[in-house]
Amino acid sequence: MKNMRKTIKEMDAAYIVSLMQLIETQSKETLLKWTSTCVKEDFLPILEKENPMDECITKALAGVDALLNKDLTLKDYKTLVREVNKMVKEVKDFVPLLALRAIHCALAVYYTPTHGLGMVLYGVVALEYDQLGVELKEADYKAYDAKFCAHLESKLKAIAIENEVNPVKIDWHC
Repeated sequence: MKNMRKTIKEMDAAYIVSLMQLIETQSKETLLKWTSTCVKEDFLPILEKENPMDECITKALAGVDALLNKDLTLKDYKTLVREVNKMVKEVKDFVPLLALRAIHCALAVYYTPTHGLGMVLYGVVALEYDQLGVELKEADYKAYDAKFCAHLESKLKAIAIENEVNPVKIDWHC
């Protein structure tokens, strides 16, 4: 297999900066709604092509709703997310592995808001490889980065709360 990239690396690209700025304006609840939508609509289909959906992902996605409805404690939710992360060692195929990493980041965004960006960085590359194949040159994939980032950002914009009173506090460290 050729040397394939795992994430977007251009952290100063306008499409990444725009997304980071939008993430900073939203609450952890809104971010979790956004990322769980991305999981269901964008990343699970990639993972399921090679690996049928594991029960722990189903439980974690159910945990999202339970957490947001205050029917599940954060401690119990974190346990569900840790189980998803354990799957990383089991997935052998590269593109589904990227999708799984994006899924894990997405589910962890409630308690680690920077993972929203992690979901995008892994997820965009998974989407590119899934939709465009794995044989293009790296420069060709980079041309699609903005398109796929805009796709994910539009989902957050659709549910974003203007003037959110409890936005997440983020130090990006990048």
